[in-house]
Amino acid sequence: MDQLRAKRVEYEAVASSDGSVNADKLDNQVMADVFDPERYGRVRGKGAFVTPTKYFGSSSSQYMPSQSQSVNAEMSRFKQQLTEQMDHKLVEKIAQLQAVAEAKDAEREAEYQRRYQELHDQMQNIMNMIQPKPPQNPSTP
Repeated sequence: MDQLRAKRVEYEAVASSDGSVNADKLDNQVMADVFDPERYGRVRGKGAFVTPTKYFGSSSSQYMPSQSQSVNAEMSRFKQQLTEQMDHKLVEKIAQLQAVAEAKDAEREAEYQRRYQELHDQMQNIMNMIQPKPPQNPSTP
């Protein structure tokens, strides 16, 4: 806290003598100078072992900068487009597989009909062979 106060007094002195220093951003500059540079996975000013998840909670959006939110929105949009493309391709593939299955079913049915007809013809031949032939009357001239 002493360092923060000292830096603030120093920057206020500079701000009062130089009109180019923005007084609104003075607090941010003091914080940036006193504390270590911002690092990923660390909450500034809360200690060495405090992570954003521990401090803000697991679903907090206040830690995420606006750029990350726009990236997340773009990723969500990309994910949605990818999902739609995959769904479309899946529907096409299912239609292709159904067409192939129907063609194979038709082939199989035709093969069953051909075998049935062959067996039916063989059965007819066997029946003709074992059926007694009517006796022929010899005709006398």
